[in-house]
Amino acid sequence: MENISFWLIPLLMIPALSLLVLSTASRYAQIHIEIHHLLDAPGTPSDNLLKFLLVRAGMFRNALVSLYISISLLTLAGLAGGMAGMGENDWIGIVIAISVIAALFLIYAAAQLIREAILSLVMMKEHEKELRGRQ
Repeated sequence: MENISFWLIPLLMIPALSLLVLSTASRYAQIHIEIHHLLDAPGTPSDNLLKFLLVRAGMFRNALVSLYISISLLTLAGLAGGMAGMGENDWIGIVIAISVIAALFLIYAAAQLIREAILSLVMMKEHEKELRGRQ
């Protein structure tokens, strides 16, 4: 592998992670809006709905923190790869180790987002029950 790949490959992954951060942050903000909507709505919101929203908010927070850590680690791996590119072969193992840790944080973030998507469907079914109960 050429020396350039040791700093370039980790840095090339950052734009993809940035898109995940953007979409996750947008969905996290939507949870915030939904909670305010429940506060402003007449009547008492369902305990289940509020609980689901708070659990989903926690999952989004965990995913965002993981994505931020992953981006930071990939940036660090890029810097270490730059050192490897300057002939410091001792840095190559460090670049690989940091990149693997960054990938693990990305996997954790993806798992949180998958769990949130599943819980979101459960919450929609809860909404359906409430709507049927009003009829």
